[in-house]
Amino acid sequence: MELFRFFHHNSDNHVSIKNVDEKRRAIGRLLIFACFFIYTSSMAVKGIFVAELEYVRTMWDLEFATMSMTNTFYFVAYGLVQVLLFFIISKINIKHLMIITIPISAVCSCLMGVTTNVYQMWAFFGLTGAFQASVYCGCNYMLTRYLPVKQLTSANRVMNLGYAFGTVISYALCALCITYDLWQIPYFVLSGVLGLAVLIFSIVLIKAQRYEKVNKLLDKKQSTSSNRKVKVKEKEKKNRFLLSVYSILAKEDKIL
Repeated sequence: MELFRFFHHNSDNHVSIKNVDEKRRAIGRLLIFACFFIYTSSMAVKGIFVAELEYVRTMWDLEFATMSMTNTFYFVAYGLVQVLLFFIISKINIKHLMIITIPISAVCSCLMGVTTNVYQMWAFFGLTGAFQASVYCGCNYMLTRYLPVKQLTSANRVMNLGYAFGTVISYALCALCITYDLWQIPYFVLSGVLGLAVLIFSIVLIKAQRYEKVNKLLDKKQSTSSNRKVKVKEKEKKNRFLLSVYSILAKEDKIL
């Protein structure tokens, strides 16, 4: 009934099931890209500190243990917030949380580029971790909720590449900038990219939300159709099996 209403409402635009299916898959691909972009950008931002750790440590003449504590603050904050989200994700609007917290993490990361001592890095990188914690679980939630079922496997494969791509980007950019003693630049550039990723994610998500009910209806329709085909194939196999049995029995009767 809901699917009928959707097509009736869009009848003037000559909407067909095939066109809607193609459109929702296109929106699905955009959503996969948006989630991949935001996740990759966050991983790139996270990777800057480790990529530049030895350079900054030497520049500030610090012990390794003192400098590496910056990373500890990031992961402790990141982990604690993720554990919290595990328990409350069904009770909050994760979309709004992502759109609010991830830009804040980008700002905190950008401020890493203007720090003058390690204690400031502890504070800003810890905040970056806390505000980035919603990225991975949020992306998975959005993909599971707004993607057509058949695109979930592709989304999983693409998202698994995010960490690797982010790491490569951050290390490559840091290596280039350190060569010219511009260790702050990666923080500015990649924080800006993360902000852009949030903007794209927000726009795509608005489009994807319009197809939530349509996805459920068409997925159900396609699943029912697929089950029918399976039942027909099973019936054909059963008929072929019975025919083989009858054939064998007939031959045995002739022999006897």
